[in-house]
Amino acid sequence: MVKAFASYNDDVAKIVLKNAPKNAKYTSPQIQKEILHILSTKVRNKIREDIGDAKFCILVDEACDEFKREQLMAFVLRYVEKDGFLQECFFDLVHVKDITSLNFKKDLCVVLSHYNLDVHNLRGQGYDGASNMRGEWNDLDELEIGRGANQIGTLQRPGDTRWSSHFDSVCNLLRLFGPTCLVLENIIKDGSNYKSRGDADTAFNTLRSFQFSEKAMKLITLSSALDPRDGYKLFNVEDICTLVDEFYPQDFMGQERIILTFQLQHYKVEVLAHSHLKNMSTIFELCRGLVIIEKSKIYFLIDMLIRLVWTLPVSTATTERVFSTMKLVKTQLRNRMEDEFLADYLSISIEKEIAQTFSTDSIIDDFSFLKDRRTQFL
Repeated sequence: MVKAFASYNDDVAKIVLKNAPKNAKYTSPQIQKEILHILSTKVRNKIREDIGDAKFCILVDEACDEFKREQLMAFVLRYVEKDGFLQECFFDLVHVKDITSLNFKKDLCVVLSHYNLDVHNLRGQGYDGASNMRGEWNDLDELEIGRGANQIGTLQRPGDTRWSSHFDSVCNLLRLFGPTCLVLENIIKDGSNYKSRGDADTAFNTLRSFQFSEKAMKLITLSSALDPRDGYKLFNVEDICTLVDEFYPQDFMGQERIILTFQLQHYKVEVLAHSHLKNMSTIFELCRGLVIIEKSKIYFLIDMLIRLVWTLPVSTATTERVFSTMKLVKTQLRNRMEDEFLADYLSISIEKEIAQTFSTDSIIDDFSFLKDRRTQFL
């Protein structure tokens, strides 16, 4: 194939096969790692560019490698793009010696500062409810990680990584939680036969296995006041203002709090009459809809609040996907794979849709500019 290409282009023929410089070797493992790192860096820079100055949440989980020797921590960023699309992207993998609050803060700040992500824009924490990081996460408020009062961790059933990451699913679950548990308890006590009582008992235990703190319950309940389904039946200005006062006090300060109240009053009237907004069924549709019809500029404070709520992490599915991929990559035959190489590989594999947007020419240009090369690339 190389010979065929050389026959069509004199410039190529001068630098390949027998004419290739004897001291230039671009098929070595080191060169492959350099190219991989260039592509993964472009992926991370694209994610950083998409975040901009937006608020974001961070999902973190830790796991050991195949040999139970290396402790690795995966960082996933959850944010809403300027166009209203929710993104949850794997960002980096960090080798840690021990999981403590101070070490975590240090590793987190290193990752964020390297890509110029302001820690003060951090508005939520996500972690595996079954992880030993749980206690460490609770200490982070004392370390002043993030400014929002909504540092509540992940709402997740322990050990279940398949739970939907959609905020709307959590709202639905909480609305049905109390009434459903009451019905199931009645069936358990007064069911007509053994099978119905047994099925009800299993369902009841499954529902009760979900971990919802009182603070998380209140946050989700108040946030559901923004839910547009059923003609904005749940819309409540007072609840939304309470949500802001209790969970986002530093995002809406002074005059903004007063302006938000006026915006909510006008917003309630307009959305019910607007053909594009009145039939919305999810907060995601509402976020996108406000951008499409450019109402996000008029109701800019409401748009900001919706994005803050929509950014809340409710599942660690993405971090679990990172470790599933890692187990396929770092096998017993690849037990000496360095952390940076592993992180680069995972970044490209998991965020392949972003990686595919970069042209081969752009990667070659970055490779050429990285340092002086013995052979000039065409």
